[in-house]
Amino acid sequence: MTVLLGLYLFGLAGAIASGMLLQYVRGTHDLLSVRNVFLTGFIIFQCVSGALPLITGNTGLFRIQDMGSAGLEYTVLTTAFLLIFLLSYHSGVGVRRIAHKLASSPRSTPGSGFLLTMSAVFVLAGAVLRFAIAIPLIGILADIVGVGFASMAAGLMGWVWGKRLLNPALITWGTVIVAAAAAVAVSGEFGRRNLVSIGGGLAWGMYYASWRYKAPSATLRRLAIISAPMVVVAALFTSVQGSFNTENGVSGQVSALARGNVSEGLSALAEGQATGEAAMWVIENYPESRPYEHLFSLKYFFMIPVPRAWWPDKPEPISTKLAKQANVRGVNQGGVTLPPGVIGNSASEGGLYALIIYAVISGLFMRFFDEVARSNIGHPLVVLVVGTQLGQILGFPRGEPSNFANIYALNFIGVWLSAFTIAKLLDAFGVKRAMDVGFDALGDDSSETFDDDGDMGEAQDM
Repeated sequence: MTVLLGLYLFGLAGAIASGMLLQYVRGTHDLLSVRNVFLTGFIIFQCVSGALPLITGNTGLFRIQDMGSAGLEYTVLTTAFLLIFLLSYHSGVGVRRIAHKLASSPRSTPGSGFLLTMSAVFVLAGAVLRFAIAIPLIGILADIVGVGFASMAAGLMGWVWGKRLLNPALITWGTVIVAAAAAVAVSGEFGRRNLVSIGGGLAWGMYYASWRYKAPSATLRRLAIISAPMVVVAALFTSVQGSFNTENGVSGQVSALARGNVSEGLSALAEGQATGEAAMWVIENYPESRPYEHLFSLKYFFMIPVPRAWWPDKPEPISTKLAKQANVRGVNQGGVTLPPGVIGNSASEGGLYALIIYAVISGLFMRFFDEVARSNIGHPLVVLVVGTQLGQILGFPRGEPSNFANIYALNFIGVWLSAFTIAKLLDAFGVKRAMDVGFDALGDDSSETFDDDGDMGEAQDM
């Protein structure tokens, strides 16, 4: 039975991917959206990660007594979460109206020269926020927004570069900006999410500035070309993640990447990093052996910004306790995090009722930000803010969901407010007009010899 369950989960993953592609080809949904980034993470961390141990019988770090029973419940809960999430997203009840009220409806769109200037400003501002503010609480928030600034810089670059992929000046400037943004984002970090956010911001900017309006074959080819080096770097990062020395900064990380193995990293990424096994262990042991922590993730969302120095007894999420609870061997049980994903979190926080609540909230959460982007589709200073910190959305299904949602929301607020403030200041000092005039020397924005598929016109907004 476990093999059949595993095959079903693989089939579910294929159905999700096919559905996203079909909706895009039909013009009913954007290919690149917050929802689709979330669903991509769901495929990896819930479907594939659950299917592999069910088929192979290898549960890795976790000892599961009855794989058949735990696997069946996991499969049912995974399917239920997905269906409820999609229904919630489709309805958009409440959040669509709020998103439309936040629409800026600007009378003018910033020019390319101004956006390139802003990309440099955001890189520098991101570095200041991440490395120059050491005030308790404020420093934590500044670090979060600093990564968002770096991602915003990549998005601003993508907005201009996506229209002229082969322009030598933009290739040079784009390489500098994206490399600097990546350095700001990953310095002192162990995880890949910040790195993914830089690549995601670049692709998001290119897609919404130009590729959104091209024929699907042209858009898919461009995304494949721009995504390939990002996937390779992420794989290298994954293969050497445990050997990073953050004290050596970016230079130490680059040295570690040089020793990485792409195939090993790709394999680790595709396997979903034991999220499925962790969730099945939780399903088997909650609430029989461990009491529910009812809706803890919902509460923890609001606890996250409070420093532990101010709250010594601040509760810990399940990802930090799971290694000790499951008596995982061969790891530092007090220092390793093992997230059980949205399914495992729900199973430890009330079971089915918690899963329903979290699926509804997740669907509305993703719909709100997609609706903000659609309501401001022609204005980069709004659309690009939605595309920052996409690494948090990709990792959301793995968890901690409350942590990733909190970071993404705080980043959205901070970067959006800052973007308009910086824009007004630069405009007031005449920088905007001067840079747009200077950029005209590069030629018309519409020129791009890479395009041989034509445009498909305005993509439908859903």
